[in-house]
Amino acid sequence: MSDKYFTHKIEQIHARIDEYYGQIIASSQRRSDPLIDQLVSDLSTSLEELHVAEEELYQQNEALLEMRTALEGQQRRYQSLFDSAPDGYLVTDSTGRIIEANRASAYLLGVPQDRLLRKFMVTFVSMGDRPAFRYSLQSLAKEMRKSEPGQEKHSNTDWEIQLKPKRGNPFLASIRLSIASDAQGGILRWTIRDVSERKRAEESMRESEMKFRSLAETTSVAILIIQDEDIRYANPAAGRTIGYSNDTLLGLKFLAIVHPEDRRVLERHGVGVPPGRLSEAVRIRRWEIRFISQQGGSCWADVTAGRILYEKKPAWVLTAYDITQRKEAEQDRKNLLARVVQVQEEERRRISRGLHDQMGQGLIALILGFKNLEAVLPEQERPTLLQLRKVAEELRQEMHSLALDLRPPSLDDLGLVTALANYAEEWSARNGIVVDFQANISQDRQIPAEISTAVYRIVQEALTNVLKHAGARRVSLILDRRGESILVIVEDDGQGFVIDQATKTPQPNRRLGLIGMKERAELIGGSLAIESTLGLGTSLFLRIPLEETRRPDANA
Repeated sequence: MSDKYFTHKIEQIHARIDEYYGQIIASSQRRSDPLIDQLVSDLSTSLEELHVAEEELYQQNEALLEMRTALEGQQRRYQSLFDSAPDGYLVTDSTGRIIEANRASAYLLGVPQDRLLRKFMVTFVSMGDRPAFRYSLQSLAKEMRKSEPGQEKHSNTDWEIQLKPKRGNPFLASIRLSIASDAQGGILRWTIRDVSERKRAEESMRESEMKFRSLAETTSVAILIIQDEDIRYANPAAGRTIGYSNDTLLGLKFLAIVHPEDRRVLERHGVGVPPGRLSEAVRIRRWEIRFISQQGGSCWADVTAGRILYEKKPAWVLTAYDITQRKEAEQDRKNLLARVVQVQEEERRRISRGLHDQMGQGLIALILGFKNLEAVLPEQERPTLLQLRKVAEELRQEMHSLALDLRPPSLDDLGLVTALANYAEEWSARNGIVVDFQANISQDRQIPAEISTAVYRIVQEALTNVLKHAGARRVSLILDRRGESILVIVEDDGQGFVIDQATKTPQPNRRLGLIGMKERAELIGGSLAIESTLGLGTSLFLRIPLEETRRPDANA
């Protein structure tokens, strides 16, 4: 229920109470009775308190609206950074059909940005590379379909292929695919970079070390050569990017300048480790890692690594771009969203407790006063009083529902399971839809507060979507503990919907409820997946780790 709905309901109740209040005033004026006078005074005070509570709710809604506006501004800033990135960024479905594209990708592919949507990536691949491209894309699609329903799987795949833009000359592109696999087939996030110049530089290095040094000394791209565990070469740009002088870098153990949380993924692929520990076939690799500067600071870098012969011995050559600003912008957005959610929950908790403790007690006192008044009023005037008491009881129920929607006290006092059970029961009674709630989790009071709040809000939004869109008669709500994760499943028997239209349509036509649920899940390290079939209902899967997996694995 929206705030406008409650404001409208309160206004209606105001009008009805004012009408009955006037009738009591007129009735009381015909006789002098101290008890009636006191009850009329109490009624007047309660009405005034109701007006004050309504005004306070309106002011808090204004504050929340300002916070939402600030968050939308931050989201626009983040979208602007995405659009102005020097690399091409694309989002496609599992068949390679383009859903989103930034300006750089449109420039690289020689197509206006607005006309790039819905085109297939294979049309931009050179004829010689198309068979291998199609085979690799089909393999990825099969891998994504094999994933367990409701569990997101992230992996990275790197290609180097020849692209042929609609306008301009063909070029060698380095393509990185980030696979987000879920029950719907998932999406592919593409990063495209023209590496023609870099490839020519690498070939030049193999032909002549002198030519390599001439190029490396003048480029703005950081270049490192790692042999066994040691840094054997670093160009001037490497020193500037990482925060060392070139003389200091030479001879250092490479992993000593890599952030401890990022070392494992490099070791796994044999970068910066002793000979004999290269455990898999070598190919071009790409990671986003952090370097530690000479002063102890850190910077993010987009690193590409490949194997070469250096002084007739195997070595790694690394090229690195500084992406610190992009990473900071992503973290700023995440921090802002988390702060908005935190402030919103704090305000909801405060308003909810105020409505429950102050307004609730006042209305109970008012209802008791009406009951006492019945004993002293003549029989012919009691129907009016009964109507007035009914209005007050309806208002108390509305205030109770509003307080629960804002922030149920049971979530803080009794834990997640009890709060969800109470909400499911009340939601079912209010809307006439059967909810089958099952919980297989113990010691839910030990679940961190931010996780309990996120789960409660996501379930609340899911049931709201069921009520608005599904046309369902029954809902199944399951809360389960799976190892070190919490699993929530919400299923309905409603009409279902086409997921592509709801989750993959260009902005700003997406369903904001689904986006909000995904963002809440991501804020606490969780994942959310949805599957739906027209006529067969919808299922929502939420998985939240109790101890968030740290980022080094994400680069694996």
